[in-house]
Amino acid sequence: MKTSPRGAFAIAAHEGIVPAAYLDSVGVRTFGIGHTASAGYPDPATISMEMPEDLGPNMALAIQTFLADLAIFERRVLAATEGVELEQHQFDALVSFDFNTGGIHRARLTQRINAGNFAPDLIKTGFMGWTKAGGKVREYLKRRRTEEAAMFNLGEYPAAASVPVWSVTPSGRPDFSFPGLIDRIGYERFAALLAQKQGQDAQEADPAPEPAKTKEPPTGHVAAPAVGAGLAAVAASYNLDSPIVLLGCLVVLLVSAFVAWRVMRKRKKDSS
Repeated sequence: MKTSPRGAFAIAAHEGIVPAAYLDSVGVRTFGIGHTASAGYPDPATISMEMPEDLGPNMALAIQTFLADLAIFERRVLAATEGVELEQHQFDALVSFDFNTGGIHRARLTQRINAGNFAPDLIKTGFMGWTKAGGKVREYLKRRRTEEAAMFNLGEYPAAASVPVWSVTPSGRPDFSFPGLIDRIGYERFAALLAQKQGQDAQEADPAPEPAKTKEPPTGHVAAPAVGAGLAAVAASYNLDSPIVLLGCLVVLLVSAFVAWRVMRKRKKDSS
């Protein structure tokens, strides 16, 4: 069983994305979407707390790490509730709970679920027993547990409009002020980012077979489509907003056209 896109979005909306290492509310070094060293690679200690000029690589790493972390907590929830048939929304709620607390194996909530006690009030009480961080009750944890309980009991997913992307202050804390808000990623864009990364991982795990070889063209024949394909590859790989790259593509096109013209001219002379 896997976390649904809506479940993943709910978790990310609570956690936010920070494309640099930072210290969480209790001083644990964290990266991306709530990732800590206890979840495995990458160790946030190896990632700079300074905001990168190019956010792209760190954002991609944050999404990749989030998917890997989700897989870990999915397995934990399945192991902790083995033999229990969970609805998708119930599974999503428990993955969110464990992602944030790491308490799925010792929570009274899990004991009640395994005993078949799905009474809504007891389920909510089980969630609400995990609202402390650093020994203090935190309002943001109360909100999260309330939403997870509603997700489990009623199938109601949080009405979060977006996943916030935050910068990091010089002191290494997320900058939750308005100027610190870099971006807001809506559900459709976030789901597309997850699907894109999952597709890339699938291709790497199971590479597509090599295409069949085609016959070589006759000597003197210029395969114009190959030139076009080469330019398409360049266009797909580089940013054509760059004048230098655009100029390079135009030069390749002109040279290719000149070569084709010379070959055709030579063939006409040879045939006459």
